[in-house]
Amino acid sequence: MIPDDIDRVVGPGAIDIVSYSGLTMRSIISFREGKWQKIVLKYGEEMWLRVKNKFEVCGGLREHKLQGFVISSMQRLFRAWKAQLLTDYLRYATDEERLSHRPKDVQLEDWKYLVKYFGSEEFKIVSERNKRNREKQITKHACGTKSFAERDPVSGEKNTPNKVWEIQHTRKNDNREWVWLDSKSQQIHD
Repeated sequence: MIPDDIDRVVGPGAIDIVSYSGLTMRSIISFREGKWQKIVLKYGEEMWLRVKNKFEVCGGLREHKLQGFVISSMQRLFRAWKAQLLTDYLRYATDEERLSHRPKDVQLEDWKYLVKYFGSEEFKIVSERNKRNREKQITKHACGTKSFAERDPVSGEKNTPNKVWEIQHTRKNDNREWVWLDSKSQQIHD
């Protein structure tokens, strides 16, 4: 089920559809196609049909809503996968070492493409720009890359934006007390 007020799958099997979407995406796409927009144009229909054939659309859910969720989940998982592959790339000093340590979940031709891409001047310029932008952020959050349904677990009611901010910008300290990650996050909340 995908409730109308949140763009997340909830209920039994929710993790299964996201996991299967990621598995499907990884088994079909080629990094050599370039950016996600090109990849989804070429492989989007095939990926969607595989997921659609595995899971039943039920409970009055409109199929296009589920398709949108599946494709956006694949896009998020694609970015995370590519980021992990960059980390693998950076572990080694030379392209020869990188090529000899290809991740198991990447085809050889795709890994060769990524090694060349990660070493390109174009990629380095974008990467440096993104690093500078990241340094300008004034608040931190504790959610990581995992999404969560923004609902109170007891009442089932949707949390207020104020409560969501608090969840995203606090953590438990060594004494198991909730503390703000930074003073700016607390100031914005207050």
